Amino acid sequence: MNELKDATMIICTSMIALSYISILVPSEKSNKMINFFIKIFFLTMMLTPIINFVSYSVSEEFSQDVSMEAIEENNVNALVESGINKQIEEVMTGQINSVLSDKKIETEKTEIKFEYDNTNKILVKEIKIYTEKKYQNSNIENIVGELFETEIIIIYTD
Repeated sequence: MNELKDATMIICTSMIALSYISILVPSEKSNKMINFFIKIFFLTMMLTPIINFVSYSVSEEFSQDVSMEAIEENNVNALVESGINKQIEEVMTGQINSVLSDKKIETEKTEIKFEYDNTNKILVKEIKIYTEKKYQNSNIENIVGELFETEIIIIYTD
């Protein structure tokens, strides 16, 4: 909220200062040029808080996805790898949930363990799917097995 208050105060103060400058400009030839620069400056002042807000929210979102271990070690490669691994896991989980929802099967949680081989190919080691007991006869292993050739563990909850 303070950022909004500060941005509003800066814009209002700038408008007042720019209007005094435009009044003090004497000749008509330079008046057009000065007014042009005043408008550009004012436009910049209006866009700066918006750009700062967007960049802050994006950086905040990225920092939440990164593991605390990598931050403590100050390891840039670990930060990047952590973010990539999170994105890969989200995509795979989305694929699994999409296929299962097409078959009218709801999941509570999906866990995916994967690693990279020496050519940076993703190898899915294990998939755990938590779902309700009413889906016990839904053949979930075969449905997900069509997407990933790996060990699939189904955990049924009450």
